[in-house]
Amino acid sequence: MAWGAGPGSANAEAELAAAVAERTGTDLTTDMYPRLVAAAAGTAMQHYLDGGDPTPIEQLITEAFTQITPGPPPP
Repeated sequence: MAWGAGPGSANAEAELAAAVAERTGTDLTTDMYPRLVAAAAGTAMQHYLDGGDPTPIEQLITEAFTQITPGPPPP
């Protein structure tokens, strides 16, 4: 999978979403869950690739899921 700007990153995120759907028994066309998980992982990966944070990618992905677990704060 290739992350970063451009169509390659969209393909990688789509592949990850499809894998999440398969593993969780969710439907990629009717459930948002697989794409939400893929987007969170993609955000962590992009943060890592941007190079501003020396944190290991595994830790960044865990942190991304930790941050979205409670849901967004009220506006």
